[in-house]
Amino acid sequence: MDKKRIDALNGLRGAAACAVALEHFVISNTYTVPGDLRFEVSAFIGGVAVAVFFLISGFVTPIALGSTSAREFLIRRALRLYPVFAVCCLLHVAVGILVGNYAANFDMARLYFLMVSLVGGLWEPPHAMPQPVVWTLQIELKFYLICAAILWISRGSWASINRLSLGFLILVAMFAFKFPGLGPAWTGDIGFAATMLPFMFIAFFASLHFTGRISAGDMWLGMLASSCVFLMGPMRLFTSWGTPLLSFVLAAAIFGAVFVYRNSIPFLRGRVANFVGEISYPMYAIHTSVSTLVFSYTPHGKLPLKFALYVPGVLLASYVIHRWVEKPAIALSKRLAPGRRNESKPVDLPAELQLGRR
Repeated sequence: MDKKRIDALNGLRGAAACAVALEHFVISNTYTVPGDLRFEVSAFIGGVAVAVFFLISGFVTPIALGSTSAREFLIRRALRLYPVFAVCCLLHVAVGILVGNYAANFDMARLYFLMVSLVGGLWEPPHAMPQPVVWTLQIELKFYLICAAILWISRGSWASINRLSLGFLILVAMFAFKFPGLGPAWTGDIGFAATMLPFMFIAFFASLHFTGRISAGDMWLGMLASSCVFLMGPMRLFTSWGTPLLSFVLAAAIFGAVFVYRNSIPFLRGRVANFVGEISYPMYAIHTSVSTLVFSYTPHGKLPLKFALYVPGVLLASYVIHRWVEKPAIALSKRLAPGRRNESKPVDLPAELQLGRR
C-alpha cells in the first residue's frame, strides 16, 4: 500500500469527524426536532460519518494485529481510547454543570465513570449517558476485545484469523441476543454491538486481502457473510430499509471510492486534511462540549456568530487535547507495547493510521 492511500484514509477520518461535529451543532443550535428537515438531514450526514468511522476501524485493525501480540494490542488500544475520552467526558460534565444542564451529585459521578469505562451500556442505555458519542466507542471497545481474542486463539496465523472471524459471524447470526431478566440496557448494548460489529468486519476482511493475508475469494466470502449478518442484526433501527440502512450503504460506497481512487483525491491528502485527521478523535469526543458553551453564552438566534465561534473553538480544543493528552498516551503505548516487526508479514500502513479510533 502506498502513502497516498494512507493519507486519503486519514483525510477521510478527519472529514467524518467534521461531519459529526456539524450534525451536533445543527441539532443543538437551531432548535430542530425529529421530523424537521434540518434534523433529518443532519442526522443522516452524522450517521454516514459514524459508519465511515466504523469501516476505517475495521480496516486498520488487522494491520495492528500483524505487528503485536494480543496483550500488546489491548494495551495500545486502551491507551488510545481511554485517556482522551476520560478527559473529554470530564470537560463535558464540567461544562454541563457550569451551564446548569447537569447537577454536581453522586448520580452524575456514577454516570461519568460508567461513560469512561466504555462498558456502562450494560447498566445504562446510551440516551442516559451525558456524552452522546459514547455508544460508538462502546462498540469500538468490543471490536478490539474480539480481535484480541481472535489473535490470541489463532497464535498469529492469518488463515486461523480468517476462519475465526467467520466463526464469530456465525455465532452472532445464531443468537437473537435477547436476555430475559437482564434489563433493556444490557439487551440494547449487546444488540447494538451484534448489529454493528459485522459491519466493521466488512472492512476487516477487505484489509486482510489488500495486505496480502487472504485470497480474493476469502475476502468476498468474508464480506458477504459480514453483510448478511449485519442485515440480520437485532437492532432493526439501523438495518430497516429506509434512511438508516441507506446511510450505511452510502458510507460503504464512500469508503470504497476513497480506497479505490486514493491517487485522485488531492483534498483528502493535503496538509489541512491530514491535520484534521490527526485531531479527529479529540474532535469527535470534545465537540459537544464546545457546542454547549456556544449555545449557552451567545444570543438566541445568532447562528452565524455561533458557527463562527464553534469552528475555531472545536479546532483549538481538539488540538490542545491531541497535543497534551493523545500524543503522550500514544507515546506511552509504544513504550509499554513496542510490538514486533516481522519482515515476512510487512506492515503496510503506518502507526498513525493504525489507531482505529473515533
